[in-house]
Amino acid sequence: MKQFQFRLQRVLELREGIEEREKINLGRAVSTLNLIQVNINTNRQKYEVASQERFRDANNIDTIRMYDSYISGLEYQKEMLLAQKETAEKVVAEARQKYIKANQDKKVVEKLKDKKLAEYKKYVNRENTRLLDDMKRERQAV
Repeated sequence: MKQFQFRLQRVLELREGIEEREKINLGRAVSTLNLIQVNINTNRQKYEVASQERFRDANNIDTIRMYDSYISGLEYQKEMLLAQKETAEKVVAEARQKYIKANQDKKVVEKLKDKKLAEYKKYVNRENTRLLDDMKRERQAV
């Protein structure tokens, strides 16, 4: 009896490859988003420290101006990071949707393969039963 062969095996392998690629893309997008979030947190910590240090030497106007300038730069950086985060969140959402679609496409072919395999096993069992019945009849005839 010939071995089970799934005619759409190449399609399944292709879909598995696409799913893996989309999974990697999703991971990269999430990693980028996480890096931006780390930068936002770092920016927030620097802002808090600079705000506290700003008035430590309240008699020196140059120090206060320097801290004001630094804080303004941190605020600008924060705005840029928040814009990057918003863009990165959109990229993550898009990558997640592509991964989900690729996963669903793969599962469709996998279910078809499972169904065909079950049909094949059922056929093999019927053939084996038929062969055993034929052998039994031949023995009884002798």
